[in-house]
Amino acid sequence: MHIAAYVRVSTDDQNEQRQMHAIREKYESNEANTPNEIDWYCDIGESGASTSRHEYQRLRGHVSEYDVVVAHELDRLGRSFADLAGFVEDLREKDIDIDLVNQPIGTVGEDDWLR
Repeated sequence: MHIAAYVRVSTDDQNEQRQMHAIREKYESNEANTPNEIDWYCDIGESGASTSRHEYQRLRGHVSEYDVVVAHELDRLGRSFADLAGFVEDLREKDIDIDLVNQPIGTVGEDDWLR
């Protein structure tokens, strides 16, 4: 599986390693114990209120290359409901799954409530 992992921290007291660890723990290998391919998109020191974040925009430009977009929590992707809804709809139209590893939200496996 080809995975886009998005990580964002906006303040010094947040740690991107915690988010990355949770994503790796779930996605580094699949059920057949073969490695998944994970591409990382990391915005450090960026507010979720801005949609002009460099790595977020880079992810949006390359999203068609992936099977699933993974983030730690919904607010890591953004703060604007309209932008988040548009992003999820874009994924849905391209048949790309989304998974928020620290929340029961996504379109992967049993947590498939967004479809």
